Amino acid sequence: MINVIDCLHLICKYHDCFDYAEFGDQGNACYKPYRDDEQAVVNWLIGNVRTAMPKGSELHVDLAKKVAIDLSLNYVQYDWLCKATARILAGIESVDEIVQLGEMSRLIKERMRMA
Repeated sequence: MINVIDCLHLICKYHDCFDYAEFGDQGNACYKPYRDDEQAVVNWLIGNVRTAMPKGSELHVDLAKKVAIDLSLNYVQYDWLCKATARILAGIESVDEIVQLGEMSRLIKERMRMA
């Protein structure tokens, strides 16, 4: 089982490595947010995200600002941020996986800028 607080801090650190828009209520071609088999896990994670990142907490404000900038918005709503973050966490098996994904994503972005 993942440690949600540690994961949230790492997601905040690597905020630019996740396409939050893909994890909204609309979903995307590869991810449907309301599939029955995953919904129980996502609902459990939404509750854990809300507990680990209370509305107005330093972590919430920091992550919300970073995600809003990444999405070119003025702000993101707390409810949406919790749901999207929980959907990201639903695909994560360990804290180390977030670090690996973040480092790989940044390396790819850096190499693409150099090309």
